[in-house]
Amino acid sequence: MNPMTSAMNSSNSANLLAAFPTSTGANTPETLFIVFFDGDSANGGVRCDLPDVSHLTRENVDDEWIVFVNWAQTVAQTAVKAGRVALIYNTVHPLTDAPSVSPVGVLASSITRLLNRLNVELDDVCIISQDGWARFTQEDDGR
Repeated sequence: MNPMTSAMNSSNSANLLAAFPTSTGANTPETLFIVFFDGDSANGGVRCDLPDVSHLTRENVDDEWIVFVNWAQTVAQTAVKAGRVALIYNTVHPLTDAPSVSPVGVLASSITRLLNRLNVELDDVCIISQDGWARFTQEDDGR
């Protein structure tokens, strides 16, 4: 018996994020989805629970980083093995008017910097929240 597969074409982040929860059945809050790519096609992925980031800010991220070290190491090891990934964070925390300073935005920025230092090719870094979505791989936030 062959497993059923379906193809989804997405020309931009908004289309990908709109279809992602429904097409994957992945609508679990406080999670990170690491989507693996092979050429132009997604080729699998994994889901990781997010650590508690409710108190995380740009000002305290260095002090709080010790709490996230094991989690970040797991994410980094997974992404390095894949080589090219998209990171999709799903959270109930609001993005506010400046997504990059929201708790999950601070976490996403920190993980993005880590993966850049490890030479992981990031196809996209996005956050889906209760009050919108944001893209962190371009200057505009997407909301």
